[in-house]
Amino acid sequence: MLKKILLFLVVLLFAVLACSIPQKGDDIKLNGTVTHSAPTPVDKVDAKEAIQAYAQDVLGFEISNLFAGGTAGELSLPVSLQDGVDLAIDLAGTTYFGVWSGGLASLSFGDSDLSGDFQADVREGSLGVFVVTQMIAPPENSTSALDLIQQTYPGLSGYSWTETPVERGYGFTTVQAENIGVQSWSVELTGTTINAGVVPGLLNNQSLVWVVAASGVLAAPFGQ
Repeated sequence: MLKKILLFLVVLLFAVLACSIPQKGDDIKLNGTVTHSAPTPVDKVDAKEAIQAYAQDVLGFEISNLFAGGTAGELSLPVSLQDGVDLAIDLAGTTYFGVWSGGLASLSFGDSDLSGDFQADVREGSLGVFVVTQMIAPPENSTSALDLIQQTYPGLSGYSWTETPVERGYGFTTVQAENIGVQSWSVELTGTTINAGVVPGLLNNQSLVWVVAASGVLAAPFGQ
């Protein structure tokens, strides 16, 4: 039942958002959708705590009223990232899915199989995918788009970013040579590649602010 409710909420949220994005022609693809079923069910309490800890320690923001768990979910992302995210999730040992009033997320760990040692699995590889809706005027240029990303995810401030092309809006990439500490788990993420961006022009001046952070073996599909 949890899986069905979660999947319904995620699909409903992005069905509404997708309909509100102005399209100029059938040849314009704004977003891709990644659909994945985790190998085993994830307890809703474990999933909630994991997603909240990652959001706080890695991305620097808090998520309240998070509904998490289940074994399947859908995430709307730029088409250019779809294959990488799909492959990384398939490589992972398990994936958690979550949705809250302002967005949704998936969080993957491990390398094919889980060892049973949570910290070891996190060090082996992690993939955090977060999409947040911001009810503010859309950015007018890449500088204001990057500012919006760092306001949404304060933990991403201070990195050196390279602007990258995306189908709609603005995209950026950074590769972190230094480890990223996850204080809640007393573990560090290694070899992290972070892609982030903004999809402006939604209904009522909304924008989607997304981030894909891949570490360890799960960064391989993104060039690491």
